[in-house]
Amino acid sequence: MNILQELKGVQTIAISGHINPDGDCVGSCMGMALYLRKNMPQAQVDVYLEPFTDALMRN
Repeated sequence: MNILQELKGVQTIAISGHINPDGDCVGSCMGMALYLRKNMPQAQVDVYLEPFTDALMRN
């Protein structure tokens, strides 16, 4: 079974990252959100992340 089958009929999806998100965390969350928004246009998809540190923005 894939994620779209598991989420069939769901109207609201929340995606969260870990504490002090790094680039992998941000990219994974945003990639999953993009995939779900494209394949489940009827669902509200929200991403919740802590604010990025300045160091993450420089790399």
